Amino acid sequence: RQRQMCIRDRHLTGGTISAESIRRSLAQQASQVVLPKPMSGQTVLVDATKVKAGSKERGEPVYLAITAEPGPAKHRRPTCRKQLVHLHVGNAKPLKRQLKAMGATHVVHDGGEGLAGCAEHIQRCRWHLGHQLKHYLWMDGVPHDFRSAFKETTSNILSDRGKGPQRYERWQTNLKSLGLINAAGHLKNAAEEAFTHLKEPFAYIDTSPLEREMRELNRRADVGARWTPKGLENVLKVMFHQRLNETSTGVT
Repeated sequence: RQRQMCIRDRHLTGGTISAESIRRSLAQQASQVVLPKPMSGQTVLVDATKVKAGSKERGEPVYLAITAEPGPAKHRRPTCRKQLVHLHVGNAKPLKRQLKAMGATHVVHDGGEGLAGCAEHIQRCRWHLGHQLKHYLWMDGVPHDFRSAFKETTSNILSDRGKGPQRYERWQTNLKSLGLINAAGHLKNAAEEAFTHLKEPFAYIDTSPLEREMRELNRRADVGARWTPKGLENVLKVMFHQRLNETSTGVT
């Protein structure tokens, strides 16, 4: 990756810049990045993805957190105003500490990490909650052709702003009575965070505004080589800070 950057810079500048100079420059820029704290009531979206970094065979997770709120109309298409508030490569502990330290009040996440106690109001992403059910149905031995029907019923219940919580509890009981212990357990574990949005206003109740950023993160990280965790963190922090925090609009 660094060699490619050196070749590109030679063409642009007519000279050469060493890989070590690039590394030091990025590290310095990353150390100077000051990320904003979310305002009270702002919705913070959290997600993670594995990248080819570090010594572990499957790599290391990158945790990304942004604030998101609907932006102005743009060519009759919905827009979203985003700001980066946290990014790191490694385990989930720094993310949890940062959510508490920044005083996040409203957090939406996909359930990959338990974030109880990290914010006052926590909402599970409805799309992920329904989609992940398929994995637990597989664990329970449900044939592939039947899993989508269970998933659709779950999604319908999660979208019911009237009787959703009551239907959710009955559906959980029904799955358990059918012997689908893993699927029922999945819903039970998410129960406390499945309908938080009915009591507290969230700008978004799924992580869809963050998915575009996760795709961009994977595209930038997947360069056919293995990164050092800190080196990748520096590159991504500088890139997303410029992409989301230093633009004049911050709207995508």
